[in-house]
Amino acid sequence: MAGMKAEMVKQALVRYIADSRLRPGDKLPSQTDLRLSLNVGSATISTAINALAEDNVLEIRDKVGAFIKKTGLDGHTGRNIAILINVANSTYNHILVNQLQQYLQNNNCHNYVFTCPADKDSKKLKNYPGLFRHLRQNNISGIIITCMLLDTEYAFLDREKIEFVSMLKANAPYSSCFIDFSRYIDDAFKYLAPMNISRPAVAARSYQENILISKPFIKHLKKINPGLDYRDYYLKTYSFDDSRSIVEELLSRPADKRPDALIFTGDVAMQSIVAWLVRLQKGIKDKYLPIAVALLNKQNPMMPILENIGIFELDICEQTKVAVESLLTGIRTQRPVKSHAITAKLVSLEEYCENSIAPDDIED
Repeated sequence: MAGMKAEMVKQALVRYIADSRLRPGDKLPSQTDLRLSLNVGSATISTAINALAEDNVLEIRDKVGAFIKKTGLDGHTGRNIAILINVANSTYNHILVNQLQQYLQNNNCHNYVFTCPADKDSKKLKNYPGLFRHLRQNNISGIIITCMLLDTEYAFLDREKIEFVSMLKANAPYSSCFIDFSRYIDDAFKYLAPMNISRPAVAARSYQENILISKPFIKHLKKINPGLDYRDYYLKTYSFDDSRSIVEELLSRPADKRPDALIFTGDVAMQSIVAWLVRLQKGIKDKYLPIAVALLNKQNPMMPILENIGIFELDICEQTKVAVESLLTGIRTQRPVKSHAITAKLVSLEEYCENSIAPDDIED
């Protein structure tokens, strides 16, 4: 038990160093102050400091005190953060988790990844094996949620005073660091306005209508062409086969009923629908390839097939940085985690493609 307590105090000191933004050369408070702050005995504090000195994190100077030598070495972690992920989700989600892990490590945090293999189960915390065992053992300081949970699950975490942040927009008052789809739809229509479109469609990767996308889309569609039924122009796809069915239906419409612009809310929807547009019109001279706008990931660049396309670039690194900093601030201050809306930036095709160019020193 004494060894376990010293290890806990050791990690508490690592948290203190990280939270206080101490740098090499800075001095720790006296052992007396630390003992009173952490409510432990002198021997435990001394053991923890000596252990960090052996690990080359602290330097002990006789009759002077303990000083920071190096930070973040040898996997020292001040906190354990859980990441919930639905493994059946998109490329964006996997890049997101990778960036979250890196940023947590940079902040002296260890991460546990809890996975749920099926979409239908991912909305309940009990379907992430091992999560509740760690929560019962008070082994988790906070949670980053990359999939949508039921409101009852968010309420449970709130009641248990477990700090968390969702990477999808959660209902108030729960915290989230989310892609601002409403702002993106507004900006997409601004981009398309000079082109005098009359039948825009939005393509979203989802099983069911996403109100964060459909609500602003309906608003703009009514202004442009109030006679249209938005359900004919809200395209839901979740698989390559879904996209084929969508494209076959679009191609079966009379020319004056087809969308004259496509707004893609992600790279998966764009890739699959555009691929079928090209494949199913093979050999046709005048292909149906409308104007397009796409929300694409900066960290997963791809060359769009469409020539007439506006690109809104989403920086996943920015999103993960804001989410982790917001969560850690909430944990340190014991205050509610703030919500943040992450916006995408309109870039030229040349700017976007710079991300996919290999460095000069890499040969073909």
